[in-house]
Amino acid sequence: MAYITWTKSWSAADDGTILTGAQLGLLENDIASVVNGGLSDINISNSAAMAESKVAFNITTGHTHNGTDSRLISIKHYRVGGLISKVNAQNLTVGPITMDIGGILVKSTAVTSSIDVAVSGNWINSESEPADGPIFVVAYNNGGVPGFKLCTSAPTLSYNDGSVSEYPLRYIQVAGIYYRYVGVIHNRVDLMANSMSMFDNTNMIAGSFVADAADETIATLWTPKFIKIFAPADTTPVTTENYIEYEVSKYAFDTAAPYPATLSNEHSGATHRMMAAATISAVKAIVAQSAGVSGSFTLTTPTTGTALSYIVWTDEV
Repeated sequence: MAYITWTKSWSAADDGTILTGAQLGLLENDIASVVNGGLSDINISNSAAMAESKVAFNITTGHTHNGTDSRLISIKHYRVGGLISKVNAQNLTVGPITMDIGGILVKSTAVTSSIDVAVSGNWINSESEPADGPIFVVAYNNGGVPGFKLCTSAPTLSYNDGSVSEYPLRYIQVAGIYYRYVGVIHNRVDLMANSMSMFDNTNMIAGSFVADAADETIATLWTPKFIKIFAPADTTPVTTENYIEYEVSKYAFDTAAPYPATLSNEHSGATHRMMAAATISAVKAIVAQSAGVSGSFTLTTPTTGTALSYIVWTDEV
């Protein structure tokens, strides 16, 4: 519908005319035909500057409008950035990040101030710094920008709709707030250098640690599918000295004949052989991600004081 079209055009020549009920009815009908559900774009002034709250936009697809916080189009699970860095023994930071959190695209443009793992207010779910284990960094929508918290619980949900069928799991809900996982940093009394994983920002992680006379478990969040370990022969490696390399795929590790099942491929100098999971520094276990369980791998008691490195790959991102 465009402008109102009058059934009769009145003019000065009609002065003194007494309108009948029928004529008044025509006026009502002419107005109602446009105003009652017939207004269109042409009826709105180019300078009307109407508030979004007065317009019913489609809120399920496309550009979101709700009258108060119009926001960018969000691609499900979109994420770029969010580098987790160790500052000192008990502080970390999160780099600039743009990410989808439950259908809303939030972004930060600067590195966060230090997040102290010893401060209870930085944790969700009444959790706290573990003596030895992973610390997960999670993000939530804090009025259009990401806020960050810490936890030791693994993801339980695929998305903020409560679904659990899509992997990797990326969310946890606590006290009505949905948190999306950003990554993990490992803690052994103090935060460990070079132990960070950016989770679903990449399908590969690389890191290192110094062995401490115990099995070493590295949390990846997603399910590790291929693992490569580099272990020096002793605590004082020198030029030309052989090192030991272990590698294994999760499928081969889990599957019996004709696959080796629980064995790792060992390479050291001219030696190439299969080694049992109980071998020092070999892969002892590979855990798939599931609700409340982080993906991870465990190495059998590496020699105390040796500095091991690892590269891990997955196809679940």
